[in-house]
Amino acid sequence: MTPPKKLPAILLFILCAAPCFIAAGEPFSPPNPVVKEEVELVSLVFRLMGDPIYSYQDVKEYSDSLKNRFEEFQSHPVVEYAKEMRSKHSVAYDAVMSAATRLAIRDGHVVLRDDMMDGDPAHGINERWNRERFEKFQRLLDDFYQETRFHEFFESQKNLREKIQRNALNVTKNLDYAWFDAFFGSGRRDRFNIILNMQCGPCDFSSTVVLRDGVKEVNAVIGVYGRSSNDSMSSVIVHEFTHSFSNPLVERHWEELKAPMERYRPVYHEVKIHDAYESAQTLQYEMMVRAVVLRYFIAHGSEERKIKNMIKDEKTEGFLWVTDLADWLGDYEVDREKYASLDDFMPEIARRENALITDDYTAELLRKRDESRPQVIRFEPANGATDVDPSITELTVIFDRPMRPRVSWCKKDDTYPKGPRPYPDHVKAWSDDLTTNKVFVVLEPNKTYNVYLNPPWAQAFRSAEGVPLTEVHYTFTTGDAR
Repeated sequence: MTPPKKLPAILLFILCAAPCFIAAGEPFSPPNPVVKEEVELVSLVFRLMGDPIYSYQDVKEYSDSLKNRFEEFQSHPVVEYAKEMRSKHSVAYDAVMSAATRLAIRDGHVVLRDDMMDGDPAHGINERWNRERFEKFQRLLDDFYQETRFHEFFESQKNLREKIQRNALNVTKNLDYAWFDAFFGSGRRDRFNIILNMQCGPCDFSSTVVLRDGVKEVNAVIGVYGRSSNDSMSSVIVHEFTHSFSNPLVERHWEELKAPMERYRPVYHEVKIHDAYESAQTLQYEMMVRAVVLRYFIAHGSEERKIKNMIKDEKTEGFLWVTDLADWLGDYEVDREKYASLDDFMPEIARRENALITDDYTAELLRKRDESRPQVIRFEPANGATDVDPSITELTVIFDRPMRPRVSWCKKDDTYPKGPRPYPDHVKAWSDDLTTNKVFVVLEPNKTYNVYLNPPWAQAFRSAEGVPLTEVHYTFTTGDAR
């Protein structure tokens, strides 16, 4: 099958395309998704030290059991060391899973894996670790494992684990693992693992481990989360696997890619929803991965509606030129006689990025973004009002256009109003036309209140097109009881 070149053509093409990309090489045996003891153990340590990424409670029965069993160990030396590693070396997010996938449990002890390249258990580990720090963490973790009798707890959760694994298998058995080598032209021998993490909610990570025999172990660590569909789970698995293939290409060609991404980074930070991708290089990793994921689902005959929604979601997340990059990858797919691998095509991608992402281009993106940004027409009570009746039970914001039905009424201190439910679960309500939102409150007499809409860490107030509201400080003061 010959893939299409341009995304507008893709949306026509996918309606009649064959359902599968024909990949070269031997087919891969699909991996069984598994909840791994080492991953749960390391996640628990970072949960106990207060890392929000590993503190989700989506599997409530499991989260409650963790709290009841391990809360008393919050001051254990490995937890204190995890705090130190986070504060001094920024060990968080994927760095945590990079360590977990390089550990093994053998004969009742946590040990460093001995099957890695050059016999080095720290080979390829996230740069926020080094061998000395990693080995110290392993020794303290083994002490924790023994003292807490974690294995006993892990075995007690066997029925729940197996249920979660069975549910995930319904998705993972249909993925095309051979496609990655065919698309990237890497000539690699890969072992794919899908690891289910019961503590990191909607967060997902990639970790690559190079084994002694040269095989690359490609790990997708997927948070157990109430995803809306099988499609959403398959998307994140493909996303995480892609990192293992595309990140090394970005690193190899970074000098040519750096300038356009540095120019684009301020635009991304203006329009993004989340704070996860701070550096220009990390942003390039993500842009490449998201474009490749589009090519995967196009090649596998996904419906037009799904591709459109994926593009819309990526642009909402701040990846405004992902369709351009996906188009270029389409050019690569139809010219494989010239480009045997994506590595061969990376200089062309760099050339096109430099041509596209100019200062004028980024300025125009920001101008269009500002023009489409929603505005607050008024608040009720008015912003800055005094002598407000403390018996009112609603605060209202009215926007100049329809919004997405999500909210970010946020507090920065204790002057945020109380409500019928504890913060942040106050009851909110949208008007039918999505231009007006109310939050229900319980006010006190003679008190000044401060509310922040869309602070940097929570920007859910967005127009129907996904453009975020600029942060608004809303304040008022109540008068005497009526």
